[in-house]
Amino acid sequence: MASTSLRVLYFRSLKVSNVLELLTKYLLLYKTVSIPNVGTFQVVQQPPQLSVADKIILPPSYSIELKKQEEVSAHQLHFLNGALNRKNEVLLQDLKFFGNKLQEKINGPGFEWEGLGIITRSTQSLPIKINGLEP
Repeated sequence: MASTSLRVLYFRSLKVSNVLELLTKYLLLYKTVSIPNVGTFQVVQQPPQLSVADKIILPPSYSIELKKQEEVSAHQLHFLNGALNRKNEVLLQDLKFFGNKLQEKINGPGFEWEGLGIITRSTQSLPIKINGLEP
C-alpha cells in the first residue's frame, strides 16, 4: 500500500514538472500563458533606452506581467494537447492542480520559475533574462 501511494506521488511530480516545462515553452513562444488560480503571465517588451549623459544605448528588455485573467485559451489547450495527448478536461484538471500548487508556493516562500525569475506574493512584474539581448 505504501509503495503504491509513493508511486502515485512520483508520477504526479513528473506530471507537474512536465506541465511547467510546457507552460514555459508556450510562454516564450506566444508571449502569454494562463494558469488557473494564479492568473495570466504576459511577456512585455520595453523599448531601447538612450542615456545621453552616460553615452549608452541599452537594448530592448523584457518583463513578465501577471494579470488576474485566468481563462485558459483554446490555443493553449491545443498546444498542450499536442504535446501530452490528453483530453481537454484532463488538461484543465492538470492545470488546476498545477495552479493550486503554484499558488501555495507563491503565498508561502515563493516559487522560482527557471528562466523567468522568482514569483512571490508581492511581485508585480518579473524580470526575464535572455542572454542574447543583454547590454
